[in-house]
Amino acid sequence: MKPLKLQWATIGVPVTVNSLVRAGSLESTSNTQTMTDLERVERCLKGDPSAFEELVRTYQQAIYRLCYRYAHQAEDAYDLAQDAFLKAYQGLHTFNRRSSFKTWLYRVAINNCINFAQRQKTHGEEVEAENAEDRSVQIHHETELNEELGVMRAALEQLPPRQQAAIKLRVYEELSYEEIARVLKCTVSTAKTNVFFGLANLRKLMKVEPKKVKT
Repeated sequence: MKPLKLQWATIGVPVTVNSLVRAGSLESTSNTQTMTDLERVERCLKGDPSAFEELVRTYQQAIYRLCYRYAHQAEDAYDLAQDAFLKAYQGLHTFNRRSSFKTWLYRVAINNCINFAQRQKTHGEEVEAENAEDRSVQIHHETELNEELGVMRAALEQLPPRQQAAIKLRVYEELSYEEIARVLKCTVSTAKTNVFFGLANLRKLMKVEPKKVKT
């Protein structure tokens, strides 16, 4: 297999990725075309950067949405998404082409998000539910978020990282347990356990500690 020799900066991909991630008018194509993804990976590894741009177009909305669940701010989510694509591009030669590119990319992104969340927690930075609500309405064109969702989001961020990741992948991204297991590098049983106990802990936190959420 021909190794990936092109440097990211020399082919102009950072600008392309940045513009694609920010382009709200771009429509995400189907994520079910596994063979097409693998063909694009092969093309990219053979020196065709446009193939990676196609992969960005396919997954940019899903990856941005996942990053926003952790960052709760548009600019941070853009940066996390762009960094995830950058790391995916740089590490594309390590991708096992017998597996799903989608779950591999989610793994790169989720690891990025978990590291970001841990840095935020270490530095004592908090995002107010009220501000996050306004940004979410603007970005996702959703109806007004109510107080209960703000409480749930704050409670979710108190869960252990793997429980939090499992719930976000299951509830928000609607991944199957098999896909979650591949993203988190665990068994299907462990993925189910993380979701089960995560939801149980979430309900407990929402019932016991609702007043700790900033409004």
